[in-house]
Amino acid sequence: MIMQHIHDTVFSSLNVFAKQQVIVKAKHRFLVQHASYSIAVMENRHFITL
Repeated sequence: MIMQHIHDTVFSSLNVFAKQQVIVKAKHRFLVQHASYSIAVMENRHFITL
């Protein structure tokens, strides 16, 4: 009974950690895409001002 509880606790912790990793990766991907878009817009503005 105790082993089952430990097993469930460990797996639920791993599951929470895995979900957090997915969220972190999704945020990172969004930020990278947003940053590259912002740089492209800034470069276009720079060329226009030239």
